[in-house]
Amino acid sequence: MVPKKITSLQHPIVKEIFKLRTQKKYRYEKKELLISGQKMIQDLFPRIKILFLSEKAYAKHEKIASTTYIVSEEVLHKITGVQAPDGYAALVDFPATSSLEKKEKLLIIDNLTDPGNLGTLLRSALAFGWDGVILPPKTVDPFNDKALRAAKGATFHLPLFFMEEPAIIAWIQKKSFQGFLADLKGTSIETIKVFSPPYFLILSHESSGTRKWAQKIATPITIPIAHIESLNVAAAGSILLYLMSL
Repeated sequence: MVPKKITSLQHPIVKEIFKLRTQKKYRYEKKELLISGQKMIQDLFPRIKILFLSEKAYAKHEKIASTTYIVSEEVLHKITGVQAPDGYAALVDFPATSSLEKKEKLLIIDNLTDPGNLGTLLRSALAFGWDGVILPPKTVDPFNDKALRAAKGATFHLPLFFMEEPAIIAWIQKKSFQGFLADLKGTSIETIKVFSPPYFLILSHESSGTRKWAQKIATPITIPIAHIESLNVAAAGSILLYLMSL
């Protein structure tokens, strides 16, 4: 079956996908989101509901989804928000929900507003074998298009938990987790020989720092650095995630 073509920016499907990408509330109502990029789409192909391909991508793509559209470059730019898209985009459902039970290495990302940093941290948490990520309300949406691109697919393989701060505190206390938070004034991570699960790490906004609720449940730790004042939260967080997982 030859896919249909979409060239108009006013096409109903284009408007629908654009709304999903740009409006968080609508994404969560529909529980659908747009992903873009050939590598991510190939990795997540079984999840795809609708596939969007440029003429060039369609000509070389080995397989297509049951619902596939060939779209113009203008349409791809509109739905993906990428200035120079590589010819691939797709509609998928939200990742399946999971349970916190039996999770012993948890990353808590609090009050982080940059989607690129969030995506990078999700990617690092998956790479270093962490069990899941807790996201309080003031943290940027992990299904934001920029966060999705930065995570490189990790969003779909790493359990995400959306929890209010009191619920986080109650869970931590119930399970007797050992807690740590990244802080420039904290104890050097070099002084801690072994991290024994269950434990969690809290990473926060670089400028405003850790909020009081988090300070009450975690021990501040830091990475010794030289010549510069601080590291980007994605860089520092990734280093901590690696060292704590050894």
